[in-house]
Amino acid sequence: MHAKYYNEKGNPVPSVTTVLKILYKDGLLEWANFIGRRGIDYKRFLEEKANLGSLVHEMIESDLLQRDPIILTTPAMLKEASAVAQKFKVAKEALKISNVITELSLSSERFGGTLDLIADIDMNGEPVTILGDFKTSKKPYLTQFIQLGAYLDLVKKNRPEIYEKIQFCIIFSITSQKVTMQYVTKENCEKYFTRLFYSLLDTYTYWEEIKRLEPTISNLKIY
Repeated sequence: MHAKYYNEKGNPVPSVTTVLKILYKDGLLEWANFIGRRGIDYKRFLEEKANLGSLVHEMIESDLLQRDPIILTTPAMLKEASAVAQKFKVAKEALKISNVITELSLSSERFGGTLDLIADIDMNGEPVTILGDFKTSKKPYLTQFIQLGAYLDLVKKNRPEIYEKIQFCIIFSITSQKVTMQYVTKENCEKYFTRLFYSLLDTYTYWEEIKRLEPTISNLKIY
């Protein structure tokens, strides 16, 4: 079940991920065609991948917070998720992750979201504070930083004392084989990706307004 977000007036606002669904994903049509040729039910496939991602998030979060994970799944999926979470655990030790804040839910006037990670890590021998997001994909994608740009703005508006400490925004791509990190500075995350998110938010808002006009659109019979 997806979280619901409300602004200070109590009005519902869309989540960051809902807004980003209007963005065309490179390779999506090719992927769907590939799945179809293999005779795979893409809806079921997507649901399984989403469930796996949620389970991995829960296992990583429980490890970071030193609590028992809440697990309701099949043995096969548990095995797959455990292998992925274990790979992150190795990375966690190497990065010396500390001062963890995870699953922080925030809202602003126009949107809301839940952040995967704010923490201190060791980067090239120096302690830094990062805003991070976990992805169970083989490699990071540039578009994933739009999500971080939105989250960074939520932190700025709601938790300025934390915002001031953040130095980098990082995407962690986690599989059972490896953990890949791709990062940008906080300044570049705001300059490019927060700005881009607001452009998408404007488009999303405008589209939602247009959809409400649909009952007023008349049909013209063509002879």
